[in-house]
Amino acid sequence: MGNNQLKFRLSSWLTLGCITLLQASSAPRFIFSACASLMEQNYHISHVQLNNLIVASETGRLFGFVSTAAATCFPAWMILFIGLVFGLVGYGVQCFCISHRIPALSFWQALLLNILAGNSSCWINTYCQLLATRNFKDSYRTIFEITSTYSGLSGKILTSLVEGIEGRKGSTNSMIEPVAPFFGFVSLRLRAVILALALTIPFAVALLTAAADRFSEEKYHSQVTRRESNDSGESNPEKVSKEVKIAIGEEREADQRAGGEVDSDDKGLFKAGNDAGMKKLLLNVDFWMFYLVNACGPTLGMVYLNNLERITQSRSMGEASFLLEISSAFGFFGRILSIMFHWYTREKSVIANPALTVLLMIPMPIAVFLLLDSNRCLYISTGILGTCSGALIVINSMTTSELFGSKNSVAKQTIVLTNIPLGSLLFGYLAAINYQSEGAGDHGVCIGLQCYQKTFIIWGSICFTGTILSFLLHLRTQNLYSQKSFSVGN
Repeated sequence: MGNNQLKFRLSSWLTLGCITLLQASSAPRFIFSACASLMEQNYHISHVQLNNLIVASETGRLFGFVSTAAATCFPAWMILFIGLVFGLVGYGVQCFCISHRIPALSFWQALLLNILAGNSSCWINTYCQLLATRNFKDSYRTIFEITSTYSGLSGKILTSLVEGIEGRKGSTNSMIEPVAPFFGFVSLRLRAVILALALTIPFAVALLTAAADRFSEEKYHSQVTRRESNDSGESNPEKVSKEVKIAIGEEREADQRAGGEVDSDDKGLFKAGNDAGMKKLLLNVDFWMFYLVNACGPTLGMVYLNNLERITQSRSMGEASFLLEISSAFGFFGRILSIMFHWYTREKSVIANPALTVLLMIPMPIAVFLLLDSNRCLYISTGILGTCSGALIVINSMTTSELFGSKNSVAKQTIVLTNIPLGSLLFGYLAAINYQSEGAGDHGVCIGLQCYQKTFIIWGSICFTGTILSFLLHLRTQNLYSQKSFSVGN
């Protein structure tokens, strides 16, 4: 029994490490933030066409239901294999093209490759869900949501690894160097090594936890044996084994209670009314308000991230990689903190998710309008938009099932996610058109604050509209959340 328990705990922690690494390296959105100018140069495309490539990648993510359906027919390893092949082909071919190792691709070829690359993350996410479900049956939702937050670190991971391999530094500043100046003397390759070691922490924890469990079990077994010997003068192996089983069972139950599920209500907040068919859902005013809040909030933050390289170039800053690291890090903390807050307050009903959405939406238009000011505000706004967008992605995914029920949840979530490619198409198109009008045509480079002045005003107004809609949605659902809080309290 002891060996089985040891293998179980070791396997669980190793699985957690694998899920974390897969999530941390499978976020395609950061590719465009770092490679926008390279794609424009090598594909000979305009700013509007580059935005269409971004939309293609986001469209590929809408076909996540295919991988979900395939998971019922194929083994887990095949789901991972398909995701890795899609990602390797989608990103690898483009990488060879940009590095001039293969002939140039046409725009339509690049479009199809980005759809394939975007869809690869769906297969990898499905595989991670399967692993979490099989190894953490009682808390798989919490485990998956926590590990999925590491996708927000993809920008930082990719930037650091590329700089370490190439031996170049993308920016003159760091999040770290002003606080710890000695870190500036650390070589870029050593930084990449430190980052790689940090990613192995879950595996180290797995080994240490398994060793600690083994030591605790042997110690407990020894104490029980000694007590039985003192009481009866002889050892009773069957009784000792039974007590060890009880102790292990109690420990496992305590772990399960401590790592319980985030969503205790599987049927949605409004069991009687809102868990209706798709036709009623599409005629629901609250649903479309929720849809627009998603488009005007976190989706707008993603569009800003995709334009980050061109924004820094227009201001002659050359700090795109550093700003990408800021957005990546703050997005990660926004996601992880929102999950922790929800998990610790899931039984207390401290604040409803629509109300929390309002609080997170309020700073976003302010951050966008601050972009009209100096370059210093660019760092502040990037941090705010990264934090709020990351937190809203997590909260809104929870709110979907709360407001509209868990019946046909995949279809409902897919409809909500269509706001991302549509928002990217609209908001990105506005940015590209305004940039081209201020620059020298389709392929020209614009320098100066005026390049994105109109865009920031439009984006800020859209984000402000989303904030108003989130407040109205909170008012429309306030009574229903109050009823839930009252029933939980009783």
